[in-house]
Amino acid sequence: MGGVQYQADRFSTAGMTNLTTDPIQGASQGTLYQTERYGTFKYEVPVTNSTYSVKLHLAELYQTTRAARIFSVSVEGQPAVQNLDLFDLVGQDTAYDVVVNNVRVADEKLTIELTATVDNATISGFAIYSN
Repeated sequence: MGGVQYQADRFSTAGMTNLTTDPIQGASQGTLYQTERYGTFKYEVPVTNSTYSVKLHLAELYQTTRAARIFSVSVEGQPAVQNLDLFDLVGQDTAYDVVVNNVRVADEKLTIELTATVDNATISGFAIYSN
């Protein structure tokens, strides 16, 4: 996808996986958004200490009304999105990306943590780019 090679879901702690065959709107490679890890969980991806950009790939695969899922994402302890309601923002089965720039890693693990306010947090994938 855009020269980025995505790998199977790894480096996660907790959460569960799900997939859909529904077509995904707003993405040239919708298959990336047809899977999710959901719940309250985190990723700790081994990286070299440096500064990175992180692209979060999100889609609402399950909920069909606004305020049915609200969640937040932090990257290296810093808020990336807060109280996100994907259905309210873009609807169901629609790709939504968030780019987090200048992520400084000093412990050789890039940490992405998802927490829910209502229902479960969800993520379809992410890409890490070195600056």
